Order: sequence, then structure tokens, then C-alpha cells
Amino acid sequence: MPPSAPPSWPLKEPEMSEPTLDVLEIHRMSAAAISPNTSGECAKAHIACTLITPDGERFIGTNWCKMAQPVCPRAPGEDYTKCRTICQQVGHAEIVALEEAGAKARGAHAYVVGHSHVCRHCQEALYAAGVVAITVGLPPRRDF
Repeated sequence: MPPSAPPSWPLKEPEMSEPTLDVLEIHRMSAAAISPNTSGECAKAHIACTLITPDGERFIGTNWCKMAQPVCPRAPGEDYTKCRTICQQVGHAEIVALEEAGAKARGAHAYVVGHSHVCRHCQEALYAAGVVAITVGLPPRRDF
């Protein structure tokens, strides 16, 4: 079955959730495991996207950089060209999470932390992949 077309703009505003510590703590631990001076977190914003599939499987993407800088090279108001060219940012956290999930993204719920919104490009990509809902905020705690 071909993927459904993304909804037309403006897209429904993502829901907001109450913060908990799980994903932020996981994000911090994963960032600490990355060796300094090579790859690592974006110097300006630490964004994470968790996709939770209908069966509870989780896929986490972050906006990590292959050549992380100690200070963001972008001037205020400048576009994201330096993110790609200098920092070699792999992509927005939402896109990285979609790549991790692959076909399992269909029916998933996306949770985005570290930002106040999800950009239009990422909303369209999430919905085109079959994500059913987007929440700006932390996902529910996982019961082990």
C-alpha cells in the first residue's frame, strides 16, 4: 500500500506533555558516551525525538553532529547552512528517529523534547511515514 499523502498545511498543532526525566536522561547519557572533539551534540540546541510504536518499541533520534563545535558557528538569524557544512549535523532529530525506525514508524506516536515546536518539514515527514500523533514534550515513562 503506498504511503498516504501528508496532511495539507497548516498541520494540526502538536500536543504538549508534562515533562518527566526519562528521555532527557537517556539523551544526556548517550551524548556523554560520544567522544569529544569529533562527534557530539549541537552546541546551540539539544533535540531528541522518540517514536513509540503501537507495540511499545522506542526509536530515539537526536540532532547530533559529526564535527561538533564548542560554540555554534551560526550568527543570530543565519540559516542552517553551517549546521550541515561545518558541524556536519546528520539531520533533525525527527528525521534521524524515522531513519532508525524505518517501516516501524507507521502507527507510532512522536515525542519531541528540547524545542518548542516541530518544523513543517519534520511534521510532513513524520505524517508521511505514518506517524499518527506528535507531542512536544517527553514521552510516557517506560514500565519495565
